[in-house]
Amino acid sequence: MDRAVFLLERAEPDDADGFTVGSRNVSDLATTTRGWCLVDLGRVDEAVKLLEPEVAKIPTTAYRAKARFGLRLAHAQALSGHLDQACDTAAEVLSGAHRVESATLRYEMRRLRGTLTRWNSDPHTRQLLPQLAAALRTDTGYPSPRLGGGV
Repeated sequence: MDRAVFLLERAEPDDADGFTVGSRNVSDLATTTRGWCLVDLGRVDEAVKLLEPEVAKIPTTAYRAKARFGLRLAHAQALSGHLDQACDTAAEVLSGAHRVESATLRYEMRRLRGTLTRWNSDPHTRQLLPQLAAALRTDTGYPSPRLGGGV
């Protein structure tokens, strides 16, 4: 991870053709990635501390990035036992996620749903689980670039 930070810091923000290394909408991709890696390592409290401020910096109009990393934050919050925060984060994310057709987002939603079902007796979780299920069933209504349409 330290090597990745070093390389990202040395990368030019944009090249002549407008290509960017990483994401234009995530201000500190290295920290955000480190936070997600900590989730995979089971260090969820540390992950939440890194992810919360980074997800808060993502513009609300960056629907895919906000949803992707917001769902990951919600997952980390749930795993750390902060169900209220996890459900609030996920509900906020779901309000814009319908604008994006993404297999990655659907995967993150299914993963979060699987984690939250462990606490299905919690009132916040019971309220959010149907919203997650509906988001997984709902077609975004946006044409998929893979099918010849465009957004």
